[in-house]
Amino acid sequence: MDFKNNRYVKLSGVPWGAKPNDIKEFLIDCNIVGDPVIVRYKSGRATGDAVARLVRKSDLEKALKCNQKYIGKRYIKVEETDGDTFEKHFSESIAFIKEPFKLPSLDVKCHTQADEAKKQEVFRQADSNPKERVRYNEEEKMQEAGKLPDMNDRPKYTELKIHGNAFVKLSGLAWTANEKDVRKFLNDCKVHEVVITNNDKGKPSGNAFVQLDSKGDVMKARAHNKEHLCKRFVNVEEVEKQQFIRETERDRKDYSSFHVKMKNLPFSATETEIKALFKDLAIEEVIMMRNKDYKPSGKAMVEFKSEDDQAKALLCDNKPMGSRSVEVNKVEKYDVKTIETQHNFH
Repeated sequence: MDFKNNRYVKLSGVPWGAKPNDIKEFLIDCNIVGDPVIVRYKSGRATGDAVARLVRKSDLEKALKCNQKYIGKRYIKVEETDGDTFEKHFSESIAFIKEPFKLPSLDVKCHTQADEAKKQEVFRQADSNPKERVRYNEEEKMQEAGKLPDMNDRPKYTELKIHGNAFVKLSGLAWTANEKDVRKFLNDCKVHEVVITNNDKGKPSGNAFVQLDSKGDVMKARAHNKEHLCKRFVNVEEVEKQQFIRETERDRKDYSSFHVKMKNLPFSATETEIKALFKDLAIEEVIMMRNKDYKPSGKAMVEFKSEDDQAKALLCDNKPMGSRSVEVNKVEKYDVKTIETQHNFH
């Protein structure tokens, strides 16, 4: 086949469980050469992107008309790409099929610094988040033993929880800016959600989209236009709900509204001390997380009886406990399920 007239498209925001046939069905009016390629990390986990080779320019035009349409309940971004990008991902997919990437066993003991260095180098090669690779490897082992739900139960998309129709975009953010920085910047506004978006390379885009409680909060947010956040001027503008959904779909996470995860706890920390930290809040349960040797990990998960109490708990981030400053963060719903399962198993 003569490939010189072929065109190429990239799809972003693809559900993790999508198959090549799902992409074909999405681009049903287009003539596709071979199968679309699901882009993956070296560890084999889907990145949320896919690429496809199209027969001719007219197929490209049809594909681009599918931009912002759905696969399942996810908005899909469709854009033209080049042959080099397609061939790169195609070659990587073939290599993965021939020799899937495998992480070293968590049970392997590193007796020397050289062994530990070698193990860490393998983790770095997995992808940009080696801790995630460890976590997934451990979960897969527990699944084989019947101690965890199937990985296919992980949510393939997140549903927007609408509290109102008030949304703003912050642009010009420093790459180091995080959700807590944005909430502090908008400290006089009632903030429901902050999404800091990433570019196609997975790096911070410099933009954040914020879901507010009311139009009055939008006016308060716009009053912060051109103020400093992390030593940079920030532009604040109102956006519509559809733009918020479209721009954040790829980067939104399905957080629990009732749980928080605590890190950097003293190893001697007790459930009583944690409840004392949240003394004015209604707590349903505290799970003291332990490592594989059943020793304190310095982490805990706390379930609150209301969303308001969870929001107040997040304000306790960096409060002292003993000689340490404790981290208090949101936790994804899937991780809640995993932690509860592991805890019940122990």
